[in-house]
Amino acid sequence: MLDTQYFHVVFTLPEAIAAIAYQNKALVYGLLFRATAETLRTVAEGSKVATATVERMAKLWQVEETIRSQCPEARVAVRQQTSAALVSELF
Repeated sequence: MLDTQYFHVVFTLPEAIAAIAYQNKALVYGLLFRATAETLRTVAEGSKVATATVERMAKLWQVEETIRSQCPEARVAVRQQTSAALVSELF
């Protein structure tokens, strides 16, 4: 993983769903992040290392979900305060 403060996640959506997502960003992207987290938990079953990593990643996603509607400066401050410690636990 790169030494960075940010994670870049790309969801490629069919055009019809992309239009809905544009109008309902919090709802649709929240659903996508939760579905991704659940998928990773399922894939990680049976591996203690993979499970621990997915659980830490889920904590990062929870932080992102809570700050999504805040201004960029506020998001950076929360990431520096909260997410930095979670990222350091990954390594």
